[in-house]
Amino acid sequence: MKKLIILLSILTLFFIETEAQYSFRPKISRGISSCAVVDSGYVRIKYTLNNRNKNDIENSEDIHMLEIGEKQSRYSSYVIFRGDSTVSSGDNTYYRKYAGPVYHQYNKCNKLFWGEYFKDYKNNTLSEYVCMPKAIPNYWYSEAIPIFQWEIQEDTVSIANYLCQKATCSFRGRNYIAWFTPEIPINNGPWKFGGLPGLILKVYDDKNDYVFECVRIENNTSGFAIHAYNHSNYGKITREKLWKLWKDIFERYDDIIGSVSISGNLERKYLPYNPLELE
Repeated sequence: MKKLIILLSILTLFFIETEAQYSFRPKISRGISSCAVVDSGYVRIKYTLNNRNKNDIENSEDIHMLEIGEKQSRYSSYVIFRGDSTVSSGDNTYYRKYAGPVYHQYNKCNKLFWGEYFKDYKNNTLSEYVCMPKAIPNYWYSEAIPIFQWEIQEDTVSIANYLCQKATCSFRGRNYIAWFTPEIPINNGPWKFGGLPGLILKVYDDKNDYVFECVRIENNTSGFAIHAYNHSNYGKITREKLWKLWKDIFERYDDIIGSVSISGNLERKYLPYNPLELE
């Protein structure tokens, strides 16, 4: 029995170490009790990210939500926000089933977001607040709302029961195809996308590394509160420096946080950095 326990312990350490080769640790669940109301919204749009099965939305890599208000819009992971909400209320069922796996997707890829994106219409600024991996400080930066040089095409398609028109552009190292609907004359879309005479319902790069697609539009004439996490402990940074930091995290996370290998000499292996913005 004693030998069995020792063997199981060795195997456990092996699997922990093997996993450590390929991952960095997330900050699990942020409390939402200190969330502030930053605006009143009137429409919510939910997008899937890299959904390979149209009949199984919940198992897309993530579900994101764009909330559009009178003064600004907020874009973030709906799954993570809902998971944080349920954990804060004492029920971690949803978190374990959906939000937890989304958090840990960072162990396999960098296609998801721990951040919130706010577009301030009046000041023409876009601010990203990023909850960094464990042992790394949180950061935020602000820039002018990006200008996308779209070329509108004649092609049309139906998405979420709306007639959409095609547009193409290049932005920070990637070529994108977008489908927007003039039936909803809102200059906005998932992530940083915008700049078209209608809401963007689907957009993807020509390598299909990132595919955002609308699955639900919720109009609310009475309005709803747009929340933001507490960003008081977020340090200010530039977009370029944050890009470099993410690259270092993906390529040498253990070196940055001073982690020591369990075996002491096991070579670390990481996935290549493949961000939305390549420049």
